[in-house]
Amino acid sequence: ENNFVIDEKITVLVKKILVFIYTNENLDFRDDLEIYTILAQHLIPLRIRMKMNSTLKNPLLEEVKSKFSYPYNIALSINPLIEQEFGGIMDEHETSYIAIAIALAIEKKKDKKRQYKNVLLVCISGNVSSKLFEYQFKELFSDCINQIYVCDYADLMNYDFEKIDYVFTTIDIDIKLPVPIYKINYIINEEE
Repeated sequence: ENNFVIDEKITVLVKKILVFIYTNENLDFRDDLEIYTILAQHLIPLRIRMKMNSTLKNPLLEEVKSKFSYPYNIALSINPLIEQEFGGIMDEHETSYIAIAIALAIEKKKDKKRQYKNVLLVCISGNVSSKLFEYQFKELFSDCINQIYVCDYADLMNYDFEKIDYVFTTIDIDIKLPVPIYKINYIINEEE
């Protein structure tokens, strides 16, 4: 079984979507790691479906359109970003899944309770470079991170993932992990 790896193109697209929502709707989800992950995890199979002209039917479509009309309209407005990236047409079913993710983010904002996450950073290089990676990560996500753990690839096999929500790595990981994996550049840039 393969890991669920969120590649750089998906990461950049999610960032564009979140910036678009912030710019056009004044809703700031750019530092919300959970919505970031939910969107990324939906976009990966969506990319495949769009290439194959396939749709994932949403049995809650009409309910989403009526009860979550604002998030649905936001999702409609970001469809061109997704269509441009994936080369296809977003239908109302696929749009409704994006709307659900946006509705969740809006509800979380209303709740005001931060859901802090624990992340594991995986590096291949030594202690100094791992510390730089950890520092950059703290700078970017300090308001949504509870704990940052760091390990190298060799330690992954025996790592206890019970307390880990996400793995961020600068290297390819070819073993199955029980949490989502983000592969990012060693030096985190604005695009990521």
